Amino acid sequence: MRGERLMSFRIHLLLALCTIVGAGGISLDAQQGNCFISRLHTVSFDDNIIRELELPGLVEVSTFEIILPGQDINGVRGLAIQPSTGHLFTLCFLASNPNNTPFLMEIDLLNASALIVGPAVLDFVDLAFDLDGTLYGVTSTDTATNLAQFCELSLITGGPSPICDFPGGDGGESIGFKESDQRLYHAAGTSDVRFERENPTGTSACSTINIDISGTPLADGRVDAICDWPSEDLFLWKKEGSGSNFFTVSSTGGVESLGSLDHPANGLAVVVIATPCPPSDLFLRGDANGDLGVNIADAVFLLNSLFVPGSPEVPCSDGGDVNDDGGLNIADAVYLLNALFVPGSSPIPDPNPECGEDPTADGLDCATPPACP
Repeated sequence: MRGERLMSFRIHLLLALCTIVGAGGISLDAQQGNCFISRLHTVSFDDNIIRELELPGLVEVSTFEIILPGQDINGVRGLAIQPSTGHLFTLCFLASNPNNTPFLMEIDLLNASALIVGPAVLDFVDLAFDLDGTLYGVTSTDTATNLAQFCELSLITGGPSPICDFPGGDGGESIGFKESDQRLYHAAGTSDVRFERENPTGTSACSTINIDISGTPLADGRVDAICDWPSEDLFLWKKEGSGSNFFTVSSTGGVESLGSLDHPANGLAVVVIATPCPPSDLFLRGDANGDLGVNIADAVFLLNSLFVPGSPEVPCSDGGDVNDDGGLNIADAVYLLNALFVPGSSPIPDPNPECGEDPTADGLDCATPPACP
């Protein structure tokens, strides 16, 4: 039952919440001044470790060992992030369970805690949340029926409610919901790999439209796991084996390699972390005092900085270079006053009246960039 067993994490490395990663991993919320970092989390059936990696570089940031007092965990597989809470859900296998069927587990990374929700009953291999917060799972292919069951899983008991059956692959099953179109995607197979998405006019979620990946590296090699990478509108795909085994794939079948994971991964989830944005090269020309306005106060500030000993320096030299001649002097104050008060005077050069980058190369910079939106 949910809350029946409280699990603890042994934290080997703390979450690097404020580390900025390379291009493709950051998006900007200008109103809040936050950047959002995409981090990949993986689990493996070979151990009880959650690994956190940068995207797209796949550099390991931290690891967590899941420890259950008095129990041995044989492995973990399947990973999904709950939209409303950011909690991870996964499937763990306990050595004490004679049936070797998985238990559904809820993980709160921020508080380094987890709860066993309950027995998942069936041999599930992957999990996925839709945008409404409903959890689904797909089983391995039944050798007798050659079908893989697609079910809804209870967040209260962990138990499944069957929905439909996918035609089985020859090994490898994974599912994911794509945020941009809110459709279910399914990957299956080893030597004849299928990638397909839910048919909106079909009779069930298992009625699918094929996505052609023939001729790509994904067409051959067991599917270990897929998951949505929302900021890039792509799926991440881990295939079996070493070497180049980690890819992005688009909803139309375009495939690109991201390199290789150095560990088995039977579950993937992208977690988005908010962090303050790094300083930018944006400034407002004419804003000598750094208050994001351009008025007579800037001319006074600039003249004081130039001629009154002990006055504050212009925080952003580019902003004080009103005439854009690459220097900072009295001519800038005169240019600004003319632009503000003398009809017919030359306007202030870009970037103005909005923040932007310097369109001309010079030796000036911004020691303290303004808080441009």
